[in-house]
Amino acid sequence: MAGYPSLAGARPLKMGHGGDPFADGSDTIFRDADLSPWSPLAYIGVPAPRQMTLQGRWGLLDSLFSVTEERNGKVRGIALPAVGGHPAPVPLMLWWALLLGLSSLVRYHPTAWTRAIDLDTSVLAAPLREVIDIAKVRVPERLLTALTDVP
Repeated sequence: MAGYPSLAGARPLKMGHGGDPFADGSDTIFRDADLSPWSPLAYIGVPAPRQMTLQGRWGLLDSLFSVTEERNGKVRGIALPAVGGHPAPVPLMLWWALLLGLSSLVRYHPTAWTRAIDLDTSVLAAPLREVIDIAKVRVPERLLTALTDVP
């Protein structure tokens, strides 16, 4: 996990209750089979007090994950890898880079773009359309967060 500096000290959680919640090499890890966007691939954790304030909990989540989000009462953390030995870019910058690349393709290579989004002939068409649909929701959310978050 060296490529994920925010996960230093994190360990997978094992299935079942009682005893040490952290998995070792012989344990089955707690993993969600549902691969929807709001389902984690694996559950991880760090040692923490049994009781803590809500502010302490959010601080712990912020230190563990690059991004934390809450939707419909569920909290999800996403750990982004370091890039070039530096911390991960913030999600808004990742969206900016992706959308800049796509808009450059549209502007400078319109024929390639038209082929790429043709649902009848391109395997990229559905994923590209899904990314654009997600961007319509996520980019405004990220902009609002960036403009209203007070350090």
